[in-house]
Amino acid sequence: MNLNLATVRLREQIVHKMQFYKQYPVIATKELLEVDLPESQRSLVRQTFSKSFLLITASRGFGKTFIAALQALLVCILIPGSRVLL
Repeated sequence: MNLNLATVRLREQIVHKMQFYKQYPVIATKELLEVDLPESQRSLVRQTFSKSFLLITASRGFGKTFIAALQALLVCILIPGSRVLL
């Protein structure tokens, strides 16, 4: 019985942490993927989770593809069963 209770508590903690990461994707990027982004890229990562459609216009070398890859990874981790297309 204690094993089931421990499993339920662990599952609740994981669900709570995933909801937190969905609200704060920059923290998820740092803690889950171990990537520390510059402030300009953090802003874009925040916007990718808060908007349903986002158009990024930036110069070469800004990291658009890298941010898209990070966002795809975070969606796969935080939203199980989701489909990601790049």
